Amino acid sequence: MSEPATPPAQASARQREWRFTETGIPCEWAESYRPGGFHPTHLGDIMNDRYEIIRKLGNGSSNRFVVLKIGVSKNGNHAHLAIQRDLASKAAEDSDSRYVVALLDSFIQEGPNGHHPCLILEPMGPSVSSILNAPRKILDLRNMQPRRFSTQKTKAILRDVLCGLRFLHSNDIVHGGLQSGNMLFSVRDLNLISVDDLRQDINSSRIEYLKRKVGKIDKWAPKYLIVAMPLNDYVRTDEEQHVKIIDLESAFFESEPPPRIVTPVALRAPETILGGPVSRSIDIWSLGCLLFELLTGMPLFQLAVMGNADEALDDDHMIQFAEVLSPLPESITSKWPRAGRYFGPNGERLDAAVGKSKEDSLHSDDDLDEEEEEEDDFDDDEMEFPTGGFGPPLPCDPLEKLFGDNKPQDVDEDEEKTILSLLRWMLQYEV
Repeated sequence: MSEPATPPAQASARQREWRFTETGIPCEWAESYRPGGFHPTHLGDIMNDRYEIIRKLGNGSSNRFVVLKIGVSKNGNHAHLAIQRDLASKAAEDSDSRYVVALLDSFIQEGPNGHHPCLILEPMGPSVSSILNAPRKILDLRNMQPRRFSTQKTKAILRDVLCGLRFLHSNDIVHGGLQSGNMLFSVRDLNLISVDDLRQDINSSRIEYLKRKVGKIDKWAPKYLIVAMPLNDYVRTDEEQHVKIIDLESAFFESEPPPRIVTPVALRAPETILGGPVSRSIDIWSLGCLLFELLTGMPLFQLAVMGNADEALDDDHMIQFAEVLSPLPESITSKWPRAGRYFGPNGERLDAAVGKSKEDSLHSDDDLDEEEEEEDDFDDDEMEFPTGGFGPPLPCDPLEKLFGDNKPQDVDEDEEKTILSLLRWMLQYEV
């Protein structure tokens, strides 16, 4: 049987052109195994002549057991390796380093899809996000409780993350992508656990063998996809439990910011949205948003990410800044080209739909039916969605009311004032 043609670096948006039949298990997308994408890996593989793959912890993200994180080869930019190595060389000098996942080794793995940066990290448990968003054991639609930890546990998580940021910032490094998904719980000493207990058994795991539509052997993808088995059962529950920051792929030296900052949408600072100069303050802003979210169980800024094009999403976010926090100063509105569409000369809110000019708002959305469907290469980093246009967004409550209405019951009035004062400090505009 002849070998199939090398897949292009970008997957087609047309499903009929995908290489594999659909899988029915919660794993990475099979089409991501292509030049510039994931490295095909199986249980039992030996990496760098040293590390055996015994368990899959996730996808996406001198101890006996370590974590091997294999990056995509797409951009060929391995600058984060230099940052990781720089931090590793300084870890012994700073006790705050224990709140950032330690880099133990690194190498470049060559494979059919390119050169992949590989990080050897200390083992960690699940993320804060995965615990909060785990399926509910009992679903009561009449009494939906917010997803949050106890106030005491939330404070401990935020304290640890703040210590981790202090270590990064003291070394002039900005994380740039802080979110609850890269805040991981520590695990107990795995050296006391046998290899067999930790080893993921392929026969008892949820797996699905990949099948090419044309029946040929595909050297760019693994033989099968396997559902991850995070170390949830090994998370520390004693007083030594702590949270560590991971994922420095978006990190940068403060003096060398990248042209594009990759921060989760709802956690972006104004300067990130406007493409202005950025500093470590964008991490503090993200942490402020997370402080509110972890305590209340709801995001501070309510954004319809999948329903707006980039411009409309940015505008909606800027409007919420003005209403939840405080009016935007001229130093910010002067850099926002569409500010005059939504706010008058005295800062008053205008009756304009997000993402549409005043002229556009006068017309119906009938012209949407006339749009031609474009067939283009699929790139989830560049996907665009139709603009809303259902009228101006509803007014947002100010920060104090939002927190007061959604705070935990065990937060009294004095503590509420302290938290709000801290939030106001963290969510300051850079002028």
